[in-house]
Parts: sequence; C-alpha cells; structure tokens
Amino acid sequence: MLNVSNFTNISDVSAKLTIHINVTICTIVLSVITVLANLGVIIAFVKVKRLGEKPSDLLILSLAVIDFIQGLIVIPYHMSIFVFRQWIFGEAGCKFLVSMGIQTTINGLYTLC
Repeated sequence: MLNVSNFTNISDVSAKLTIHINVTICTIVLSVITVLANLGVIIAFVKVKRLGEKPSDLLILSLAVIDFIQGLIVIPYHMSIFVFRQWIFGEAGCKFLVSMGIQTTINGLYTLC
C-alpha cells in the first residue's frame, strides 16, 4: 500500500493529490449510485401495487430506505472528513452523523435477521 503521509517533493505532492482526488470522485460516484438505485426501488414500490403484498417485499423496501439514507446522508458526511481533513460540522453534526450511522446500521441488521 502506498504511504502518502510523508511525501516531500513536488511529484510526491502531485501523487498524493491525485490519490485524494480519485478517492473523492469514487466516493461521490458510489454515493450517487447508492441514492439513485435505492430511489428506483422506492419508486417501484410506490408505482407497482403488487409490490408490498408479501412480507419479503417490505423487507426489501426497508433495506432500500436504509441504504438510501446511507447514500444521502452518512456517506457524504464521511467523505467530507476525507476531503477537508477535519470535522467541519461541529458537535451537533457529529451527534447527528453518529445517530444516523447507528440507526441505519442497526435497522439494516434487524431487517436482515
């Protein structure tokens, strides 16, 4: 694995910046895909009346809502830590992120169990 914390010359800084930009772009893409894919599932449940008739359908909807929240809220908050190299949302933002992360994780686990 490439250690980018001790770079000193210009090419090292450029490599570090390139890695930083690539990770940021990949995280944004994954977050957008997560939101759009799960939004598609939620919309399908709203439009197709047969969906939701079986208990297993509701489990799928529950997981879609949980993943939608993860992609919309939790992943971008975590990405901001990587981008800005510090926490910029204050104590209230920290408490919000922790509560959302815990709630979505626990709800997802309970749904799967």
